[in-house]
Amino acid sequence: MRIPEHARDASASNALECLLALLMRLRAHGLRYSLEHEPSDAVLVRIARPGERWEAAIFADGRIELETFAGTDGVVSGAEAGEALERLFSDTGSDA
Repeated sequence: MRIPEHARDASASNALECLLALLMRLRAHGLRYSLEHEPSDAVLVRIARPGERWEAAIFADGRIELETFAGTDGVVSGAEAGEALERLFSDTGSDA
């Protein structure tokens, strides 16, 4: 996911900006999602696509951790999480 340069510091408003940007892209790509609050300092975005499930945890400090449940299960974070989300979006067409 592309995170604006100004949204990479540790403020809560920037974490919210990151979360909202992700939700807007999911909607633009027609991907189903739900939100949960983790007991930690994260909001969990559960993303559903036929045959696979993704969980993106957006932390208060703006950090993203992504877990995938498909043929390549695993947990990634940082730039690797952003690259994985970009692959998800590229598989579903362009942003509207």
